[in-house]
Amino acid sequence: MGDNTSKNPADGRSTKKDISSRSLLFFPLTAITIVQVMTLILLSGTPSSLNVGLYEPFGSGFTASIFNSLFFLTGVVGMTMILIIFLKRKQISFLRNMLIGVLSFAALIFTTFLAEALLSDLLMGYAIIVALIMGVTVASLGAYGAYNTRFKFTSSITSMIISSEIAVMLSLTLTFPTILILPLIFAIYDIYAVTRGPLRTLLAFPEARILAPLSLKVGSVEMGIGDLVFYSLLPSAGLMISGIEAFLIVLLGTNIGVIFTLIALKRGKALPGLPLPMILGLVALTPFLL
Repeated sequence: MGDNTSKNPADGRSTKKDISSRSLLFFPLTAITIVQVMTLILLSGTPSSLNVGLYEPFGSGFTASIFNSLFFLTGVVGMTMILIIFLKRKQISFLRNMLIGVLSFAALIFTTFLAEALLSDLLMGYAIIVALIMGVTVASLGAYGAYNTRFKFTSSITSMIISSEIAVMLSLTLTFPTILILPLIFAIYDIYAVTRGPLRTLLAFPEARILAPLSLKVGSVEMGIGDLVFYSLLPSAGLMISGIEAFLIVLLGTNIGVIFTLIALKRGKALPGLPLPMILGLVALTPFLL
């Protein structure tokens, strides 16, 4: 995450010190909490019979979960490298359209899938029609806001919905302990990525502003969709493991980490967005694992 002086909306770095507490703390934390609550509602309403498949390419168990997480991380690094290649070749318009198209398609698929699952018992055969209308609406709002800066708030709404939906899908597909190891590995990678890794290279391009569709701007802070996903994934892991009490405790731990990160940002210290929230969230979850 970062404020409006950052080179990129998702880099988690800033040097500006005179940002108001409301703009830097209250608004971003409110947006994060809304995404987390949306994730809770979606997970709680999803039928237990819903079959989305399990992500365990290397199997289950502790060692296998590390490899599962690293394999997932490899895909993210690969996509970052592809973005760098496009920027080096100055294919700015194509890249912008591609990002908006991919996010819109993701919004269409995830919204339709989860809405149908939630509405199937209530609307029976009409559930797929209503779900498809909802999916098209969310995708259209995102694309419209991305292309029309005057209505950027519609893109922000879509970003929050997509973040929540991805967190739900990960919660349903990741097995224990991968669902805990994955956030930790991404938190470690985040430290490297925003200081020395390919993400730093990506953000160094003047044209990196076109990555705005991958972020959510709230107040003076712009948060990457990836950050929002993981802020919601850990509390969801608590819900899956031990119920609503664990969800609330882990949410509290995660958001305290977010607050510390934002306070450091206000003081001009460059901190990646994931490490503190993920560490404190895992610490809060530990008693429920014993």
